[in-house]
Amino acid sequence: EIINHGVKPIGLAARDTLRLEAGLNLYGSDMTEENHPYDSNLSWTVDLKSKDRDFIGRDALSTKTDSPNILCGFYTNERGVLSSGAKISYEGGSGTITSGTWSPTFKKNIGFCRVDKNCGEIGSAVLRDKKITLKFCNTNFLESLK
Repeated sequence: EIINHGVKPIGLAARDTLRLEAGLNLYGSDMTEENHPYDSNLSWTVDLKSKDRDFIGRDALSTKTDSPNILCGFYTNERGVLSSGAKISYEGGSGTITSGTWSPTFKKNIGFCRVDKNCGEIGSAVLRDKKITLKFCNTNFLESLK
């Protein structure tokens, strides 16, 4: 019905571009049952101070105030979109890409990765036998890449 009114359909790539630029997680990629909210930059969604807020998992989260792993943004000016599951490395550690896409807004490849919170500012990944330099940043690219 909506197509009959002139609305053009878009695909998942368009959704990924919009959500990544805004720093929004995708369940199943950037956050899963394996991660708690602090691992996925979602601590703002958890209110442990108010005794009136009772929810499943509250007791478990009350013992987790910090996480050694974080969901971090990255960007590169090099060609090639890094896909979910790609391995990355940085001085002192390694991580995994959770999402990646080309950003028409910023004219560069962007994405999220799961890394140690002490990852530094630069990492790398291999795409089709080519080493690509990554620059780590905040996950909200609209704020990070102004």
